[in-house]
Amino acid sequence: MKKPIFLASLAMLAAPSFSLAQADSLPKPVSFSVVSLAVSPNGEYYAAGRASSDSLQGDIDLWRSSNGRIYPNEYKGLKYPVKSVVFSPDGQFFVSAGGQGDYPEVVLWELLTGRMIKRFTDGASAVDAMSFHPQGGQMLTVDNFDAVRLNATRAYLRLWEFAQDEPRTIYADTEQPIALAVFNHDASRVLVSRADGALFEVDVQTGRQVEDFKLQGDPVVLTAQYASHGQSVLLGADNGRVELRRPSDWYLYRAFTNDCYNVRRVAMDQGLTRVLAVGELRGKSYLWVWDMATGRELLRHSSEHGIMDACFAPMGQVVAIGLGNGLVEQVEIPAAPSN
Repeated sequence: MKKPIFLASLAMLAAPSFSLAQADSLPKPVSFSVVSLAVSPNGEYYAAGRASSDSLQGDIDLWRSSNGRIYPNEYKGLKYPVKSVVFSPDGQFFVSAGGQGDYPEVVLWELLTGRMIKRFTDGASAVDAMSFHPQGGQMLTVDNFDAVRLNATRAYLRLWEFAQDEPRTIYADTEQPIALAVFNHDASRVLVSRADGALFEVDVQTGRQVEDFKLQGDPVVLTAQYASHGQSVLLGADNGRVELRRPSDWYLYRAFTNDCYNVRRVAMDQGLTRVLAVGELRGKSYLWVWDMATGRELLRHSSEHGIMDACFAPMGQVVAIGLGNGLVEQVEIPAAPSN
């Protein structure tokens, strides 16, 4: 396997010196919103996928996390809005996913050259969500085909091999749209959340539904992340719940909040010491950061432009925030109180 381009050790990366008072904003046309934000495995680069306010255009920006400078390469050739961006585990590539109506658009990009390696266009409709295989070489996409226009639901989970032109459909649902699909820690199963609150796992090889889960109140889980060791999974739901659970029996380790709603992003830092969530509260979008061990709130941040997405830098001391007016902001997380 080709070695990653990035050779810097995570332990040697200095934490960026941004603070709330010194937030670094990267100006972009107000007609675009950052809808997806991702950080490279070594923390050196952020990628932002954006969509225009008329939902007809999309673009991507890449910049260095250390100084906020836009990387000079332009990622050209997109035809439709971007809904998701994800880095490959080795950091050499990233994938953008989106589309419009009946036209999906999934693109594999080479990180440092900006070269479009491959465009995947097979599928039923625009891609709504995406998850990268932990070992690379594959990705999982969700598309909910014409659920509104046809007054019917045809939702698909598709597994894409980079070496092949067509995806393999591993699961189809004709009852409800799929709100979320994400690989577990070893990619043997996919956690699926439906719009009716159903939550279950699908076996990747057989496509069979293998296990059902029940959450109090039947909320719709909108976002999730598995810890790399596989012993915990972080969930965010439409009722505002942010929960850390044990996948083997769904035991609740900790609930972080229930005073908001529509939690659309959750994430754990690489050290598994902090948790973030993006959701709504009293008509505004907020970013929350908590200490994982104690559940103590470390940061609550809002913007007049609306917070669309967020991600940790690998050391967990900085959060990058994508805003509704196309700007990107970096903020430093205050240290947890000693008592």
